[in-house]
Amino acid sequence: MVAAGSGSGDSARRALQELLNIYQYTLYSYLRLWGLSHDQARDELQEFFLHLIEHSVVGVAEPARGRFRDFLLASLKNHLANRRKHEKAQKRGGDVPHVPIPVRWEEHEGRFGAEPSTTLTPERLFEQSWAREVVGTVVQEVRADYVARGRTELFDALVTRLNDEGDQTRYVDLAAALGMQENAVRIAMFRLRYQLATALRRFVADPVNDAKDVDGEIRHLFQILGPPPPT
Repeated sequence: MVAAGSGSGDSARRALQELLNIYQYTLYSYLRLWGLSHDQARDELQEFFLHLIEHSVVGVAEPARGRFRDFLLASLKNHLANRRKHEKAQKRGGDVPHVPIPVRWEEHEGRFGAEPSTTLTPERLFEQSWAREVVGTVVQEVRADYVARGRTELFDALVTRLNDEGDQTRYVDLAAALGMQENAVRIAMFRLRYQLATALRRFVADPVNDAKDVDGEIRHLFQILGPPPPT
């Protein structure tokens, strides 16, 4: 967010595109919950992304003014409030705007269709979706590092047991499955938890840019998700 919201040029544009890529499902699902069809949500989100990218709107989202996701949601609501009166879905074909982000429309719609029914407000669901996207992005980032180092099997085995704090046999089982010493597995788990926690802080710090706010954001994130953060 710091890179995306400061300065101009290709680096800021790329940083913004990366952020929007992370938030694309969260915003898409909000539009669907708001009552738009799949086609309408697709067109609205494309135009919204283009507006942010072309006009560098994110530059006004300074850290002191609040969290990036709050800025995004407020901007999207404003975009919806100022929609043109005619149906945007009529703009299909050559008039559909091109967004320089690979938006996974069918994947998003399938995922949205699989979401359980709920009485929560779209805003609350937006928060939950944001939290899941953050954690998912962090996990994939760390996994990519393990893959690059040829440790994919180790990561996949460890990550499924991160929350088994009360299970005293987990290291014995994992050591046997991985062909490692129990103490080596304990060290590997500690390193993974530390790497995940570090990546999470880095991800959260990018939008808010303040240590105190980072701690608050992480607490808020895990209040939404339930399980404690990795330590």
